[in-house]
Amino acid sequence: GFPHVLYNILEVEAPEVITWTSTGRAFGIQDMPRFRTQVLPTHFKHDKFSSFQRQLNLYGFRKIVRGKEAGGYMHKDFQRGRADLLPHVRRGHMPPCPPQYERKIYGSGG
Repeated sequence: GFPHVLYNILEVEAPEVITWTSTGRAFGIQDMPRFRTQVLPTHFKHDKFSSFQRQLNLYGFRKIVRGKEAGGYMHKDFQRGRADLLPHVRRGHMPPCPPQYERKIYGSGG
């Protein structure tokens, strides 16, 4: 499912395109054009960032809006080196949202 694919992307794709944050508790997209043209079609059979954002929302990911990881995306059970937690990242499961995160991920993306 989506969480496993996303975890794999973070393991195999170039860190200058998408990478874990320094804490390993979030990830950030560093190069949006390359993410759209190279990563999305390879792993999801589309190049629409809006579809990727929709999946993040459905699985309870949050966009970080404050702090050193601002702009990144997080889910409490999606962490670098913790593939064992992936079964807890479930569709429709919305964990509590601390104030430094947006409840939903919004953006302007194709």
